[in-house]
Amino acid sequence: MALVLSWVWSLIAGFLSVLFLALSCGALISTAFAVIGMLRRRCNWKPALVYLAVSIVTALFFRSLLWVSDSLARNDSVSTALFWGAVLITGLGVPTQGLSLLRETWTATNASRRD
Repeated sequence: MALVLSWVWSLIAGFLSVLFLALSCGALISTAFAVIGMLRRRCNWKPALVYLAVSIVTALFFRSLLWVSDSLARNDSVSTALFWGAVLITGLGVPTQGLSLLRETWTATNASRRD
C-alpha cells in the first residue's frame, strides 16, 4: 500500500511542482511589470503587492511540496518515472500559456489610462 501511495504522490508532486514553480516565477515577473507600470504612472501599487504575495505563497507551497515528498515518496524507479513524466507533460503546456498570461499582465499594468 505504501508503494502505491508513493506512485500516486509522485505523479501529483510532479504536476504540482511545475505548476507552483511556474506560478511563482510568473508572479515575480508580473511584479516587475507592475513596478514598471507604477514608475510610468499607468498602474497603482495594489497589483505589485498582489503579484509579490502570489509569488511568495506559491514558493512556500513548492517548498512544502518537497517536504511532503521527502516523507511520502519512495526511492524506486516507478516513482521517479511517474514524477518526471508528470513534470514533462505539465511542462509542455507552461511556455505557451505562460507567455500569453504575461502578455496580458503587461497590457493590464502598462496600458495607457482612460480616465
